[in-house]
Amino acid sequence: MTTELNEKKSVRLILHPGHGKCGSSSIQSFIYSNVAQLEAQKIYVSDANFRFSFETEKSSLIWKFPLLYFRDLIDGRKDITVFEQRLKTIINEAKKSDCEAIIISSENLIGLDWGNGSCQKIHKILSQYFSDITVIYYIRRQEDYLISAWQQWRYQGGEKLKDSIFHFLNIHRPDFLVTAKFFEDVYGANSLQVIPLNKEALVGGKLITDFCHRAGINIENNVDYYSNPSLNPYLCDILARIPNIFLYHLNDYFPKHTHENYEIQRILHKNLSSKDLFWSNDKTILDDETKEAIMKHFEKDNRELHQAYFDYIPYEKVFGLEKSANSQNLEYQLDKLKDVVAIQMEIILKLLIEKEEQEKNNFQRKLKDKIKKIFKRMKKKLNFS
Repeated sequence: MTTELNEKKSVRLILHPGHGKCGSSSIQSFIYSNVAQLEAQKIYVSDANFRFSFETEKSSLIWKFPLLYFRDLIDGRKDITVFEQRLKTIINEAKKSDCEAIIISSENLIGLDWGNGSCQKIHKILSQYFSDITVIYYIRRQEDYLISAWQQWRYQGGEKLKDSIFHFLNIHRPDFLVTAKFFEDVYGANSLQVIPLNKEALVGGKLITDFCHRAGINIENNVDYYSNPSLNPYLCDILARIPNIFLYHLNDYFPKHTHENYEIQRILHKNLSSKDLFWSNDKTILDDETKEAIMKHFEKDNRELHQAYFDYIPYEKVFGLEKSANSQNLEYQLDKLKDVVAIQMEIILKLLIEKEEQEKNNFQRKLKDKIKKIFKRMKKKLNFS
């Protein structure tokens, strides 16, 4: 590895800014499971503290995406000049190494209106320091996104699905169009790729295959990197009715006001053998009328997105109205609620079995203690005789 600074060398930036609930966890799982293979292709990945292995000892790196690092910049905990200085150091060190490209993946980089414009400043700085940039921005049908966002975050605050949906519609979120246009303005149209999560839009019909193709990564991928699955929406609906439960069992990482307390989810998952009932992306919990209202709300944006970025796929294939045969079927809804009852029943029975075992162990322990005492008394009498 050369240590001389090559001023002519250009380091390419592969930027994956999210969006959240649009395959980000799966892409990050793939990236951080293949760090060594990426480095063999001279592609380097940022660690949790926005450090790279070409500038520091690998053993000191924390192989996670830099979500908290960028959160501190966006929230103002770190000054934006610190990021600019960090970037200068990274590029200088990259030019001394065999690095040809770096990957930055962090889904909070789509928060354009967060932190008094700090997120926008991050992108503008990145665009100034790199001349060769590939921005890979995945989006999805808004009806799918809004159900998934509720399953991930909103139900924990006691919000019902429809209340969550109408909240987002009132503030026009997710605003994929504004975000895409901002990226285009900052990085240039030739640097930006906007891809809907649709099999016909994805290279090979798979997310990771598509990402590798667009990023210029050549890794044989035979592993399913599907991450961050959705909790059964019918279970979310029940848990949303008892939101105070999420104030309990908090780990040290999350404050009490958090909307991302996964301790309850972890406890439930740990005590369930029927995992298929626990995870589910079943959209039938939402009626067709509301789904149609969502897609009509975003229709103008979607048509512009389609025309600007992926008109090679028919509009209806991506954003057309989808009707579910079961969404308003009472028998189906009852069957889904039975799944939740089954989850509850398994946990109750497991607790009862554990209680039974504990009582049995307590009885056996007490019996042993009694027998010991009897033998002790008998021994004393025999010795006395």
